[in-house]
Amino acid sequence: MRTCAHFLVYTIARHPGQIKNLVYHAYTSLYKTGSIDFGAESQELLKSVVYTKRSEHTFRTFFEAAQTKRLTKALLLLNMVLKYPTQETGVCEKPEIEHIFPKKWQTNYVKIDKKEANALVESIGNKILLEKPLNIKASNGYFDAKKPKYAKSKFLEAQDLAKFPKSDWLLEDIQERTEEIYTQLYAFFKEYAV
Repeated sequence: MRTCAHFLVYTIARHPGQIKNLVYHAYTSLYKTGSIDFGAESQELLKSVVYTKRSEHTFRTFFEAAQTKRLTKALLLLNMVLKYPTQETGVCEKPEIEHIFPKKWQTNYVKIDKKEANALVESIGNKILLEKPLNIKASNGYFDAKKPKYAKSKFLEAQDLAKFPKSDWLLEDIQERTEEIYTQLYAFFKEYAV
């Protein structure tokens, strides 16, 4: 766990091109000493993110700004494993990112500024992992129409969303889930970052 946490923190905090040195230090220290030493302190990187006084560099905004498609998948997977410890691994070789609230919606469905809505739609709280065939079927449908597809998923998180009591997945639901994810990830990195 510590290795995964360290690698994720370092990957997020640094330019991806610098990862080569991180992996080199880890492998050489493992070979020489039998233990992994990355040659960098991810705990210090994490503290600089968490405890900074400038609000634009809080833990949450730091991760939001650093998200790429690959990193989002990794964070979604980590969140799912933390939230659902009984989740079987290997249920899907290449999971896809599903947008719960569709990327394209009709303006009569939600009355909100398009720029604000797009930011929420692309936030981690609006994304889950889903098998490709189910993701294709769910497509840009609305939440109530997606629930039967989610119920067929092998991902426990998608199955839980299928049981969501409301028929709509709205922007406040995205915000609430985003907060839940970041709270869980923060607790993980605070405990396991070395």
